[in-house]
Parts: sequence; C-alpha cells; structure tokens
Amino acid sequence: MATVLFADLSGFTTISERLDPEDVRALQTDLFEALSGVITRYDAFVEKFVGDAVMAVFGAPVAHEDDPLRAVHAALDMHAAAVTLSERWSPRLGHPLTLHIGINSGRVVAGTLGTAADAAYAVTGDTVNTAARLQSVAGAGQTLVSRASFLLTQHAFAFESGGTLALKGKSEPFPVYRLLGASDRPQTLRGLAAHGLTSPLVGRDAEVAHMLDTAARMLDDRAQVLSLVAEAGVGKTRLVDALLEQIGSAPRFSQTVVRRVVCSPLGQRPYGVIAGLFREAYGIGPADSLDEARRKVEQGLHGLGAGDVEVALVVPVVGYILGLQATEEMSAPSPGFARPPEGVQENLGAARRFLESAPSPGFARPPEGVQENLGAARRFLESEIEPERLKRQIFMTLRTVLERRLAQGPLVLVVEDLQWADAASVEGMVTLSNWLCERPLLVVLSGRPPFDPAALDFGRAAQTLVRLAPLKDDAIEAQLAALFGGAAAYPIDRELHERIVRQAGGNPLYLEEVVRGLISDGVLTRDVGGWHCVPTTGAVEVPSSIEGLLLSRVDRLPARARRTLQSAAILGAEFESVLLAAVDEEAGDPAMLGLLCDTELLVPVRTAGSLAPQHPEQRYRFASTMAHDVAYQNLLLRRRTELHQRAGSFLERLRGTSPARLEDLDALCHHFSRGEDQARGARYLVSAGDWARGIYANED
Repeated sequence: MATVLFADLSGFTTISERLDPEDVRALQTDLFEALSGVITRYDAFVEKFVGDAVMAVFGAPVAHEDDPLRAVHAALDMHAAAVTLSERWSPRLGHPLTLHIGINSGRVVAGTLGTAADAAYAVTGDTVNTAARLQSVAGAGQTLVSRASFLLTQHAFAFESGGTLALKGKSEPFPVYRLLGASDRPQTLRGLAAHGLTSPLVGRDAEVAHMLDTAARMLDDRAQVLSLVAEAGVGKTRLVDALLEQIGSAPRFSQTVVRRVVCSPLGQRPYGVIAGLFREAYGIGPADSLDEARRKVEQGLHGLGAGDVEVALVVPVVGYILGLQATEEMSAPSPGFARPPEGVQENLGAARRFLESAPSPGFARPPEGVQENLGAARRFLESEIEPERLKRQIFMTLRTVLERRLAQGPLVLVVEDLQWADAASVEGMVTLSNWLCERPLLVVLSGRPPFDPAALDFGRAAQTLVRLAPLKDDAIEAQLAALFGGAAAYPIDRELHERIVRQAGGNPLYLEEVVRGLISDGVLTRDVGGWHCVPTTGAVEVPSSIEGLLLSRVDRLPARARRTLQSAAILGAEFESVLLAAVDEEAGDPAMLGLLCDTELLVPVRTAGSLAPQHPEQRYRFASTMAHDVAYQNLLLRRRTELHQRAGSFLERLRGTSPARLEDLDALCHHFSRGEDQARGARYLVSAGDWARGIYANED
C-alpha cells in the first residue's frame, strides 16, 4: 500500500517558450529544490523528476502508518513553496507560478528495474497511472485526490467533491475530491483505515438501495422516516454513512442539507437530541453563552431569509432548547421548586378542588386549612399551566426553523443510538415529522433494542423500517479478504481465517477488532511487500465476543494507561482532560492520553470552550460506546464510587450548587447519585426534575 503524488508546474510549456534556456534551467533547479525539500521533510521517495514535474512515493521503500496524510500535507506545502517561488519569478514571467497536483493511494509494484549497471528503484502500477491522470486534469493551484486517498485523510483535511471524471483507462466514472486545506477540527482516523486497511460495504446492497429509494421519495414533498434497528456492531453507522455518501454525490440531492447527532449512553437531558441538531445547524459551541447562542441563531435565520417577526418568535426560546435557560420561576434554581410553598402542600388537593369548582372563589368560603394560604395556592396552581404552554412554544419554534430551512431545499435529520434519546426529543421529532408531512424531509433514526420504531406514532409521515440481520459468513469472508486487497494478497492462514469467520457471528465490528488485535500482537505485520502473517509457536487466541476483544485490548495496556482509561470512563463517553486530572491526578498525563489515542481507544475532539480556558482543545471521546462500557465495567465498585464523588465535588466547586446550564446539573446528578453522597445526588436529581417540569418534559 502506497500513496503516489504527481506535481506539475501549470503552463510550463508557455513559460519555457518565453524564457532563455538558461533561465528555464534555473527555474527548474529552483522548483526541484523547493519540491524535493518538501518530499524529504515527509520522508518520502522522489521517484522521478522530469522537466517541471515530480513524482513522489509515500510508503515505499519506507512505509509509515500515516503515508496518505504525509502526502496531503506535502501537497499543501508544495503549493506554499510555489507561492514563495512565484514571488521571485513572477516579475520576469509576467504572471504567478502555480502547481497542479494529483494524489492516489493503492497497491503498487516496487523494486529495482534495469541491469546491474543502471538499476534504479522504481514504483509502477495502476495506482501510479491514476495519480498522473489526476494531476493532468487538476486546475492551476488545485490538488485532486482519488476516493481511496480521500477516505484515508478526510478526518484531517477539508475536501469538496469534484464529481466524477472520465479518466483514460477507467471504464467507470472516477470520483475525485478537491483538497481545500487542513480541517478546522482534525480527528484521529477511526477503525482499520489508520493502518491503511479499508474495504467496501459488503453484503448490504439491498438495504442501501431500499434506503436510497426512501430518501428519493422525500424529494416529492413527502416526509419520510427511516428507522434502522440492529444489535451493536452489525453495521448501522456504516449503513447510514453509505446512505449519506450516496446523497452527497447524487445530482438529484444536490440541494440537500444533512444534520446529524448521536445520543449519549449516559442519557440525554430534555430536548438534548434537538439541542444537538440545533447546535450543529447554527455552529453553537459547548461554551457559548446564551447571548452568543441567540446571536448565532438570529444570524442564521436571517441568512435563510427569515423576517424580523419570525426571528422574534424563535430567539427567546433558544435558551430553553439548549438547556441554557430555565423557566422564569426557576431564574434562581432551588431544590424546592415545583413543590408547593410552606402551608400549602398538605392542603393543595382541597385548594385545587375549591378553585376549580367555585365560580367566584372570592365569595365562596374555602375549606378549613385552605383559607389563609389560598393566594399562594392559586399562584402555584396557575404557574403549572405555563410549562405546557412553553412546550407548545418550543415545538412551534422548531417548526418555524425547519420550515425556513426546508424552503431552501430538502433536509435530512440523522439521530443515532435512539435507544438513549430523551422522551421530549422523541415526542418533538414525531410531532414535527407529522406536521411537516408534505415537505422534503427525511428523518433517519438508528438504534438497537430496546429501540422499537413501531412504538412511535408517525401517523402522517411515511415510515420505513430496516432491521439489519448479521452478515452471512460469505459476506464476512469477502470483507476480510477486501481489507487486504483481495485473495492474492491475503495474509491470514486458512485455520485462523475459518476461526475468525466462525466466531464473528456476522458482526463486522468483531471482524475489525480481531484484525486490530492481530496487528497489535504482531501476528499481522506490514513491510514494503505488503501484509504478512507471522508464524507463532501456538494457536493464536481469538476472543469469542466483541466485549472479550475489547477487554483483552484494555488488559494489554500499560498499568498507567489502563488506569487513565478507567478513570476517564467515569466521566462519560466524552470528557475533558482538565476534569480527568481533577478526578485522578495520575490520569491527567498527556502522554497517557496520547498513547490511548494511538491504540484507538480514545479519539481527540477539537472544540473551543473547554472547562478551563488554558486547555481549549483537550477534549476526548471513547472510540466506541462499547469501549467505554468495557472500561467502566472493569472498574471495582469501590473505585468507581470514589471517582464519581470526586468528579461531582470538582464540578460543584466549578459550577456552584445552582448551575446555569442544564448539562452541568445533569452531570452533578450523574456523579453524586453514583458517588458516596447519595443524599446530595437525590437533591440534584430533584432539581433536574424540576427543570424538566419547567419545560413540560414531564416523562423525562
């Protein structure tokens, strides 16, 4: 596996016609020095330099885990070098110098060509030819990459689709991507792609076609709800990715906008799912204040053509949706809110009956025990109406926002792991889907049991249910072979192959974990010639479940790294390193966090607005829900309780006992209810319930 880069100077023929041959040679020398310097810096190989063009190979003769990333970084640096070169040469040329670059990743034939006297190391094959053709069709100042290179680098760089091209020698239209620059939020590449191992989606052609047909029906202004149900690891996320990829590349969906959110295994606060979609749509960061969130929503709505009246209706409700604002009665939150005032509680039922039955309460005589507290009882009972009215206002606000968005084109809302969604968000999605049943809206819901789409009352929006069964053995075999580029390059011996397929049980995630484990154990190794299975003295151990595979990975970690991972699991699927250090001083070591990212158990998340301003980007998440669960369950109960108590105490000092954000109150509930101070946890749970009641999220 190698990545090949071709770079060429745009318009060199015209330039050379206008320059003296000595100047042409001087320009070539300057260009060669600049580009070869970049290639050397990324430890790549200059395969050839002809005229104004250079071919560089990343991954042969020296392979690195991140060769595709190195190639794309090099392309950006080459364009920057061309700008510097242009400053020296453009006065003599009359126009700036620019490069056009092509990049492709794949298998190559590498070795020494020629006789002993003139032998030279060279790389050949279709991967090389395709990279050259991409370079030839790239525009001045552009870098075009193949789909193979895009998949291996999209986590760290920003691209836009270049459509498909008819490349010489390719029977099918060839998808290409234009490099825009480094990503604002680079992330660690998930899965086996980090090792250069990728495979197409196998055994799901019928499901993808069915889902795509459902998506197409929304284009006729008929809202569609698409529900995916399957056990963990069977491939829900990858199937959703495949659908969104098809939507992103098909011309008929060119105006479609996608919003996506994943529910947390620790549970969602009221309207948490809707808040996640809201934050993505308007770019609202986790540390944004209420005023900043309102400003972004107002700006976004004006950008969609909303008038001042619409904006004035939406903006006041933003804080309730995002959990940044409680109801007016809770402006100073207290654990006593939602309980009747002193002197009213024991007689509340009598007061309610009296006020509901007496036509003129001021003239009828209240029952004994009610009279002196009747005013307080009336005010309390009247306030109970407000939360329901607020909920209706929230739903109408969401309808206004979605209708304004849908007026611009089709909209896809994706909610994953719906089994953990809050009741208020689920009710909101059902209600809005039915209200907008004659709009180009697609709602994609995925989850595993006990998620049951049949229990959701999508009465007016059309609903499609896809239940994913485990893959058949032949599909698992095909996926395993495809990871390594086909049968000819397949490195796993037959006995181990059969054991993996048998134990996978049709679960693609299990398959990935097995291969990752074999790489970590040194059973599978890669060199210039490709992947090899190293002979072992005994049978290779392959755990019989995903949980067993993940646990074996955790157990193989150094003691400090294992402790760090387990302490991090206390904080949830996503956490900040400053909070981790407060909970466990030994676990806050950046080196240990880096090691856990290298082992693909954690993934860095680049966001602004961390708990502490001096750590603006130190946020991490577990690579999968199952990895978090395994790390958490592997903690002794006593240690787990101690860490939860520490986390709660630190957050309480940081946010106070009456936090302004619902997510902070939710975190205090989570930690203290699982910590040593159960009574304090109960008080925070009551406060969170009061907040939910204030926005009529009664079930939550």
